[in-house]
Amino acid sequence: MVGAYYARLKRRDAGERVWVDELLAWLTVCELSEEAIKRAAEVKAEALTRGISLPDADLLIAVTPEPLVKLLTFDEDHERMREFLEIGGVKVLCLKK
Repeated sequence: MVGAYYARLKRRDAGERVWVDELLAWLTVCELSEEAIKRAAEVKAEALTRGISLPDADLLIAVTPEPLVKLLTFDEDHERMREFLEIGGVKVLCLKK
């Protein structure tokens, strides 16, 4: 949602928000659970032991579905955290724009 709002503000294009609303209509929105928070904390701690900081929002997006699913993403942050997510049980498939 942040990306859609940002694109709308930056490009002065409300079409981005309309597109996101249409997309969300056929997607399953997963609630953040305590288990997801724990998974994110474990993955982030593993990355920090190697001196790598992962963005919290992207990390939570990746580990929230229960059961864990394959993450299809255009987000380069998910691509950069692939190794850590896969340790945590999330397979990452980064799509090209």
